[in-house]
Formats: sequence, structure tokens, C-alpha cells
Amino acid sequence: MNKYFRINTLLCLNCFLLAASVQAAEWRIDPTLRFRTGYNNNITLTTQADKPSSAEISFQPNAKFSRDTEVSSISGTVGANLRRFPEENGLNDDNFNFTIDAFRGLQRNDFRLGLDFIKDTTLETELESTGLVFGRTDRSRQSINPDWTWRFNESTHLNANYTYSAVDYDANSQGYVDSRSHTAQLSLNRALNERSTISLIANQTLTKNDNNVLSRSTNLQLGYRYNLSETISASLSAGARKSTTKYSRDFFLAQVIPFTQQIKVDETGSVFSASVSKTVERGRHALNLSRDIQNSISGRLIEVTTAGSDNSYRFSDRLSAALNFDYYQSHSTSDVSTIENIDREYYTISPGLNWKLSRLWTISSNYHFKKQTSNNSEHSAIQNSFAINLTYQWPRIAISR
Repeated sequence: MNKYFRINTLLCLNCFLLAASVQAAEWRIDPTLRFRTGYNNNITLTTQADKPSSAEISFQPNAKFSRDTEVSSISGTVGANLRRFPEENGLNDDNFNFTIDAFRGLQRNDFRLGLDFIKDTTLETELESTGLVFGRTDRSRQSINPDWTWRFNESTHLNANYTYSAVDYDANSQGYVDSRSHTAQLSLNRALNERSTISLIANQTLTKNDNNVLSRSTNLQLGYRYNLSETISASLSAGARKSTTKYSRDFFLAQVIPFTQQIKVDETGSVFSASVSKTVERGRHALNLSRDIQNSISGRLIEVTTAGSDNSYRFSDRLSAALNFDYYQSHSTSDVSTIENIDREYYTISPGLNWKLSRLWTISSNYHFKKQTSNNSEHSAIQNSFAINLTYQWPRIAISR
């Protein structure tokens, strides 16, 4: 982890912990143990004929912790996912995650700090954010996210947010580029009445990767949120963006003289986000649609359009079901790449059942269908996986001071 990232993280966290400790409170720790077994017929999501497939066994210890006072709070998670593939031992991996969310409220100001450390593979968090992946390789991500809100009055507030993110890939992987990004966002929000809120959002992201490619993306959006009823809500934001990519290209003049050409690529486009959700007596249904700019594994800025549907239903106090669908369309915004065929589409369908055996024990099953297609290839990568999970919810541990 970057030296300055560690120092800044510790300083910010100490400030929030000091603020949170002013008043007496109780620490709550909720440990969870999960045992998982299943089968995956294309672990690396490859288009090759010889697809690695295997049964999967994993152990997932996890703990949520929290502490609240009247004006502050701190919460987070720490967990691991120890995965073993008996028929493909070379794909065994140990994944870890650690998150913290700290909050401090004053009369007109709210301060928040988020910290994340995730170590997994590109087929987990990378695929879930961009819908784009070229193979399975180890990936680690660290981020720090301070946030400030100023309330002018009961109906109007200003929010400023900054995120620093560092992404590192396995050094032995080909074509994957480590990157560092800075994102700043400023939003002005006003409640028009009890049901509707309007917002103006300005956002800029600056990214530099190890190939000395510098990317900048700026967007401005107008947003509107409306609660149609107590059970139905909808939101829409839309705007325009401008993206700039700078990089150098080396070649030989007359095949003899080395020469470096500085290249700048500008592009404009649209960004938007829309969602609608309905809560019913026994479940929830939600639809979402969005387009945004993301950093890709190859060092390019990519435009990602997503559409999804999340559905859950509770048959009884013990039995519930879920059905989720997601679609991603990834498109390059320039011609800077270390990997070809970056324009891709990705689909995933995930049905599941959850049965609460007792207050502490739960058994669940889920199926995942994933398909990734390339615009420049006739072949598609298809993955089918099925798993059964046994979860033990350890009784809460409370520590008073």
C-alpha cells in the first residue's frame, strides 16, 4: 500500500475516532461464518475451448462492527474469502476486505470518512463495476473518501466529496495497468417539498497509470428525485461530459531515428442515471439505468452503460427468494490501449433462495449465469456456477466503556 495513503488514512481515522470517543457508547460486533460449496464450469470466464472448471469450497469469516453516540458514529466490516478449487489448484485464492465509515455531525456541518481495502480478483469487484475483464488475475484496491455537507437551511445543503483510489494488479499479469485516480464532486441539493428534491452535480476524475497515460473526465448533471408514494420512488439525473486523454507514442522515423509523439484525444458524450423502486408487503422491485466513465484494466477510459433489475420476495418469515439481472456495455473513449477488442457486452442473471433454519443458522442457494461478448470476436465467454451456502450468525458481542 502507498506510504502516503497509509499516513493520511491513519491521521484522518484518528481524528474521527477521537471525535467519536467524546461521549460514552457501546461497541457492537456481529461476527458471521459462512461455508460454501458449489461448482463453476468456467472459472476464468475464458473463450478458450479448454475452460478450467471445478468444484469450489470456501470459508468466509466476516465481522461487522459499529459504535454510535448522539452526534457521531463509526462502523465497518472486516472479512475474508478463502477459496479452494480441488480440480484447479492453481486458481486457489485468499481474498480480504476491510471497510470503515466514520461520521461526525455538528449543528450545520456533517463530516464523513470512508476507507476501503479490497484484495480479490478481476472477476469480482472489477467485473461488477465495469462489466469488462480479460481474464482472472489478483487485484487490490485501496481508497479514502472524505465527505463534507453544509446545511444552509432545512431544505438546502451543499455537499463536497473527494475520493483517492489506488488499483494494483498481479505483477505477473500481462496487459493490466496499475493506476491512481482522484475524484472530486460538488453537489447542491434542494428539497422542493416533502416528495421531491432537485440537485446540481459537478464531477471531475483525474487518473494516471503506470503507462504514463493521463486521463481527465469532467461532467455536469442535473438531478431530480420524486417519491410517488410511500412505496414508490424514482430518480433521474442527466448531463454532459468531456474526456481528455494524453499519452506518448514511440516510433522510428525512416525506421532509423527514434521519435516520441505526444498525443491528446478529446471526446464529449452524455452521462445519466435513472432508477425506480417499489416496495411491496413481502418484497421489493427495482429498475436502474446509467451511463458513466470508468477506468479500465488496460489504462483506458471507458464509457459504461448499465441496466439492471433487482427483485426480492419473502414467502414466509423463513423462506425468501431473489432474482437479479444486469447488463453492461463497455465502450472505449479513445484509441489508447494495451489490450485489443476492449468494446464488450456483459450479461449476468442470478436467482437465489434463502431459508432461515433458526435464529442463528441460514441455508441459501444461488445460480449465476455470466456471458461476455466482444464486438470483434465471434466467440463468447460463458460461465455457469451454482453454490449452496451455510451461514452461522454469531450472537452479537457488546463491549461497553
